[in-house]
Amino acid sequence: MTKACADVTAIIPFFNSSGTLQRALDSVTQQTSRVREIIVVDDASSPEESRLAAAIVAETPHARLIVLPSNGGAGEARNIGWDAAQGRWVAFLDADDVWHSRKIETQLRAAERTGPDTVLVAAGWGQVGDQAALDSLPVVDDAPTRRLSKRRFLLINPIGTSTAMVRQDIPVRFPAGRRYSEDHETWLLILALGRPMIRIDSQLVGTFKNPYGESGLSSAIWRMIAGEYQAFRGAHKAGALRLDEMIFGMAVLTARVCVRLIEMGSRRLRTRIQGRAGHRK
Repeated sequence: MTKACADVTAIIPFFNSSGTLQRALDSVTQQTSRVREIIVVDDASSPEESRLAAAIVAETPHARLIVLPSNGGAGEARNIGWDAAQGRWVAFLDADDVWHSRKIETQLRAAERTGPDTVLVAAGWGQVGDQAALDSLPVVDDAPTRRLSKRRFLLINPIGTSTAMVRQDIPVRFPAGRRYSEDHETWLLILALGRPMIRIDSQLVGTFKNPYGESGLSSAIWRMIAGEYQAFRGAHKAGALRLDEMIFGMAVLTARVCVRLIEMGSRRLRTRIQGRAGHRK
């Protein structure tokens, strides 16, 4: 039986990640509500990786490839796909993540319940072992949703980019030239439009990596933290945050980083103590 087609464009930024692209695409093509189209944006990958991506996309129904001449980062790649999208909604997916098979169906139902002014629908995400493990997680037909408030965004970024389904026609895009935490600033700018942004309390996205790595705060994470500070500054400059809101968000972020550093220090101290105790035996 042919699946009903949802008026949604899936956008996948790609950079030298052919090893996971097929898995991501399969999670889109296996949706219970088939998306209208899939746009893979090759962000100037190596020649061999670009060749592999082109071959994979060519074998995927309703998919097309856009190849960029120079590398601009995931945010810029998403913008290119966003502008080219024909669907009423755009749904982002990183090439190393996967969607629950009922993600699009569940999000469209939530948007319909919330009302026609709904501009963004997000969901929960977390680490999984494989696609089957994600699809085994229960999703109720009328999954609980909550409207996202500005205060929530000042405390933490509650939206994983691979969970976000956004109206194609809104006058917001990812900030140019940014490579870290550009999504947080984008959500703040969308929030400033004053239209409903909701989050479904079900895990609809699976990721396969630990965001903090195996050993704590890597250099990439430090750049992500710097990007978070920039997100608050950028949102303030654009008029999406007042000065006091920007300062509050930065203060909360600083506190979270300090807690993380303390946890790292405590863990390393315990490891050293245990190591010394082992040598004495």
